Amino acid sequence: MIFTEYDEIETMNIMKKESWDDGYAEGEAEGRANGRAKGETKGADRVSKLYLYLMSNSRNADMEKAMRDADYRDQLLKTLNM
Repeated sequence: MIFTEYDEIETMNIMKKESWDDGYAEGEAEGRANGRAKGETKGADRVSKLYLYLMSNSRNADMEKAMRDADYRDQLLKTLNM
């Protein structure tokens, strides 16, 4: 049987690093989730603004096409600076 010398300081440093790594990963995941939620809200707001604009300007054909075609919707958003 081989016995090694126990190094309390090294063990504590390893535990601190593992704890820090876990906390960092948790914080990073939370930050990504928050960023994703904000991005989804911002995107939904832009699309709603576009549809309101199209509706108020009687551009029903454009609105229907934008609802069916994401590329066309993106083109309208860019063209209308939304």
